[in-house]
Amino acid sequence: MAAPAAVGAAASGAPQPWRQRFWRWWFASTFQRTWMRLAIQAGVSTLLIMCIFSAPAVWDLHTYDIVLANPVLILVIANLGILFSVNTGLPAFKIGLESVGGSITGGVVVYAIVYAVYGINGGYGHTVVKAALTLLFGSIALMFGTASRYRWPQYIGLAGIMFNLTLAVGLAVCYNATHALWRFVLYWWWFIGLSFVFLVGVATVVLPIPTGWVVRKQLARALRQEGKVLEAIVDLMTTESSSTPEGLGSSGKGSAGGKDGGEAGTNGQPGSSDVDALGDVRGGVVYPDFMTVEQGADAWAAAAEWPAASQPEPSSLLGRVLAQLWRRGKAGSRRITSRISMTLRGSRPNLHKEAESMGIHPDMYSAVEHVYAMSGPTAASMQAAWAHMRFTHLEIDLYRPTHFFPLLAFSRMLLLARTLLSSAMMILYSFQSGRARLGASREHAGHLRQVAGQVKRCCQSLAAILRDDAPVAPALQELSRLEEAFWALQQAVGASHTEQAAAHADSVAARAEAVAEELLAAGQDSGGDGNADQAAAVDGTTTSAAGMNGMGQNGRHELRAGASGAEADGLGGASSAQDDLALHLSLSMLFTCATRVRSMYLLLPQLVAQDQPGVGDAVAEHFATAHTWERVLHARTAMEPGSPSRGAGEVFRRSQALYGGSMRLRSARSFAALEKLDRPQVQVAEKIDAQVKSASWLAWVAAAVWRAFAAVERWTGFNRNQLALGLQMAVSFVAAMFLVMIPAANEALDHRAVWAVSKGDQMRVCFLRFGGTVVAGILGLGALYFSFLCNGLSFENEPPKFIAMTVALVVLTMPLAAGCARYGLHNAYFWVVSCLIMYTVALPGYAHDSPMPVLALWRLTCTAIGLAIEFVVALTVFPVTARQAAHAVASGALRGMADVADMAFRSVLTKQQPACSPGLPAQRHSSREGSRAASLDLGGRRRSLSASRPPAAAATGTAAAGPVDAQPAEQQQEQQQQSVALPQAQQQQQLPTAGQQAQQVQQAQQPPQPQQAQQAHQAVVCSAPGWQGNEVATGAVLRRIHKPMMEAYGRITTFRALLVPLRVEYHPFKRPARFPTGPGRRAQRLCRRMLNVLTTFAISMDAHHTESVPLLEPHAAELEGLITQLREALQALGAMVAGTVSLESAARTVAALEQHAQHLMLRVLVSGAPEGLSSVDANQGLAFLAMLFNVTSVARLLCLSLGEAFCADDAEGQEAAAELLRDTSRWAADDRLQALGAELVSEALVSTEDEVPLPATDQ
Repeated sequence: MAAPAAVGAAASGAPQPWRQRFWRWWFASTFQRTWMRLAIQAGVSTLLIMCIFSAPAVWDLHTYDIVLANPVLILVIANLGILFSVNTGLPAFKIGLESVGGSITGGVVVYAIVYAVYGINGGYGHTVVKAALTLLFGSIALMFGTASRYRWPQYIGLAGIMFNLTLAVGLAVCYNATHALWRFVLYWWWFIGLSFVFLVGVATVVLPIPTGWVVRKQLARALRQEGKVLEAIVDLMTTESSSTPEGLGSSGKGSAGGKDGGEAGTNGQPGSSDVDALGDVRGGVVYPDFMTVEQGADAWAAAAEWPAASQPEPSSLLGRVLAQLWRRGKAGSRRITSRISMTLRGSRPNLHKEAESMGIHPDMYSAVEHVYAMSGPTAASMQAAWAHMRFTHLEIDLYRPTHFFPLLAFSRMLLLARTLLSSAMMILYSFQSGRARLGASREHAGHLRQVAGQVKRCCQSLAAILRDDAPVAPALQELSRLEEAFWALQQAVGASHTEQAAAHADSVAARAEAVAEELLAAGQDSGGDGNADQAAAVDGTTTSAAGMNGMGQNGRHELRAGASGAEADGLGGASSAQDDLALHLSLSMLFTCATRVRSMYLLLPQLVAQDQPGVGDAVAEHFATAHTWERVLHARTAMEPGSPSRGAGEVFRRSQALYGGSMRLRSARSFAALEKLDRPQVQVAEKIDAQVKSASWLAWVAAAVWRAFAAVERWTGFNRNQLALGLQMAVSFVAAMFLVMIPAANEALDHRAVWAVSKGDQMRVCFLRFGGTVVAGILGLGALYFSFLCNGLSFENEPPKFIAMTVALVVLTMPLAAGCARYGLHNAYFWVVSCLIMYTVALPGYAHDSPMPVLALWRLTCTAIGLAIEFVVALTVFPVTARQAAHAVASGALRGMADVADMAFRSVLTKQQPACSPGLPAQRHSSREGSRAASLDLGGRRRSLSASRPPAAAATGTAAAGPVDAQPAEQQQEQQQQSVALPQAQQQQQLPTAGQQAQQVQQAQQPPQPQQAQQAHQAVVCSAPGWQGNEVATGAVLRRIHKPMMEAYGRITTFRALLVPLRVEYHPFKRPARFPTGPGRRAQRLCRRMLNVLTTFAISMDAHHTESVPLLEPHAAELEGLITQLREALQALGAMVAGTVSLESAARTVAALEQHAQHLMLRVLVSGAPEGLSSVDANQGLAFLAMLFNVTSVARLLCLSLGEAFCADDAEGQEAAAELLRDTSRWAADDRLQALGAELVSEALVSTEDEVPLPATDQ
């Protein structure tokens, strides 16, 4: 096919042939929209079926009943499958297969029930035994089918629907039959088979909507959105008027505006007086395209209170009056909309409390809200792509050169996109609390914004390639600009850092000299005692906690005096250091985002190699000449020559993360930290005892029902909600079947009561079904009388009648199908019912001489009866509400996060002991025992930790864990080029973990042992021409957590969708009657934030291509206790949401998690650094600790929000949890400790990410 070549040649200026012009128009036309394709498919399907079966002879041949069983069922089921595919993402083949399977199974069960009842009853006679047995067997089968449908929706979702439909309609039809009981089921199977043929044929040939096409579309949408998210975050961080509370004034380094090109600063931005609690609505910093209805209403309400920009007044009096009325009406409508929105929420939230509950500064709340509103659709698009991806192997794309979807490459692409969004959001988390100092970031605002803008443009280029098959050459140019922009940022930050380091060194030297002279004079006056204390005071800014404890009383007093004398200078140094922390964090995360984007480009040969044959050579040429990025890697990975290795405590103190305003405050925290060295115990939540508070018979019955549900769940595996839905379906069937079994009722409904039997389903779609039935009746009667008019006011079987009916149905079907695809999943059922019921109103009696318009009335009547039955049953028979679904989904999401945390963090533990020489395991075990034995007494004297240091050989091997080391970039490239020439199996064997490298140094001459090698990365090998030997690798840790991570994100997205029905759901006998959607919304966002934070270090390890943290190796026992406590805390929160654990007990597990994190951090800081540990390894370990503190902080906020949302009736529990988790007098895991990882992550996240060199040009 010439489409890809045509698209690739579109950039040339020469006149293009008609084929190329056609393909350019085709990819940009409306036919690429889902609603247009679905409308054409439904129209073609209707046209084909009507043309084939309109002949009276063919119609009569396929007719069992002129109203119920005729070719109308073929049209209904075929178009049902087409409309069903667009909202579920299922391939047409799977939909047809499930329809056939469910119908066959339902028909077999109908045969079994009918003939069993016939044998027991002894004939066709209508007896009580026949009715009772039909109801009994039918209700049991329907209950089992409905419960199975909701238990395995991913496998038998549509099959369960067709099973229930076949069973209900088959029993209703066969009950009054007096002969040939088998005929209806055979006709039904024949109709299902024909509809399968039309469904699969039309969906595959006529403008197909394959699942792979949907995945490409959703992934492209996510890429476009997350580029905008990153750009908005960087703009928010570097904009002086809206980045931090300090920035709202005129303080900090960024007050002079943007240093790099003047892109930063406040030109044209409002001052602090223009920013209110609702954000920058008045200043123009809004993102209306990504607001929800509620957020837009809030912004409109704020804007209505602010005077609009001055507009020229009309000259005439009438014009001025109309303009004034227009402005008043507009402001009034905004206020009314805002009030309606707040009424649905329950109450107007306190923005300060809302911000505090989310860990956001109140002055930044609305600006951060805009970013969250943008990230929500991005995550939803990626989740939709993930949900559709599992069905891509069931189909073939006829019109694309890539006929079979490259599932593995797209899975890696989706994983990279997900990690890109998480890295971008981590930048926002670092400064949304308002405590970060962003002066240095605003200094480099121009370069930071340029890099973010280039990342956005690269994402947009990738999106165009995926969706529109755009040429690769312009996208590679954007990647080159991204590399150049990042190199410019790297140079600017490096030059600025060099100047600041020189100035800081001069200031420190002068201050040290002055302090030394003062202390020398003081020592001479006091007799000259305490030279060691004076020397410690001179270097007070780097004095360790243990050194402070070893000082005498006079030394401490003199140190405090010296620090107090230089307090102003020290505060300035601390502020500068914290500015650099925030800058390095944003720089590191931008670097991670850039590596994610480059990895996506490396996947292009696998994604579009068959669509664009030359893409492999183009991408290979770019990466072979990417010298700019090599300079970036060299500048970020190369260490200063001769730089001494620093221990964790020294790196921590130099980061100034805990500098709290004076040396006295920092030393006080150091002394207080020593009291927390006792290892905390793992806190496990206690389950609530099942106690019956009341002895009434209602309580006894309720307890008995719950025990019965629990027993059935133990025996069968069906939970309470699944069984309740099955019971509702059974009761609805029994109630509706009475209309068929009672002769008087059946005759009153003209023997059409069978329609009421098939109406029982979920209550949430009752009104949509009734409204769709009304619309369908009107449209069906319209088509009927249109053909009547076109046929000369006659309904005889003449060609005009058939032509007019076919045209009418095709014309009416297409807009209904388009509405089904265009107006979302929540309203799709209305359009489906309108389309399908229209056929059953217009076509009965189609092959006869007289129309049957009265069928529209009977259809509406039976539908109303069925809906009324379902409404009553759903409210009275074990009701399943949105609140119960929210509890189940949120609990499942928390359990999923516990699994992700355990997999990600326990991987660090398991990789501390890889295969090594026989002597090393015992030595490492003894080293951990030594580290556990090492402790500090209450007097503050540190014991010797020589036993806790591992052997030199093991430590050296551990220090060389990752590719980020002191080797020059040229040496690393040479080693990688040697590995390219090896086969893939040998490459995987030669990816050693941290501990294996020590053994390989000792056994360099021996061949690698396959049984000892651990495959740390699974590669996607690019097999395009000219691209041999290159791969995109995914770390083993990230690969392990990929599936549970996406499943947890899916549950969080489902919880967000449930907030819509929760706003209107009312429970008069529960407290509170309405679900508190405000705390629920906060809890949903905090769940997403928690999952982002949990995966951050996995992304770091993936960037390092490593699976170990050498710094934490001597503290494996403490780390294991923390990981266990983290899992217990998340599981306790899930159990609290499920109602099996009290809020106070869950809060205790979160508080214990903080204690474990504090204990591990203090152990690391007061312990000596292992021999041979590089500063990069220390930074990596401390970054891991900082991420753990971030996890504990989010866990505390999440516990409080979940308590307000799901335990709103437990006031005592909320008060106890708040008292336990909001105690600011203790050393808590707050944002000041989260800032610990800022500078450390700048080195810990550095990587040679996927920089596998290209083969030589002669290859």
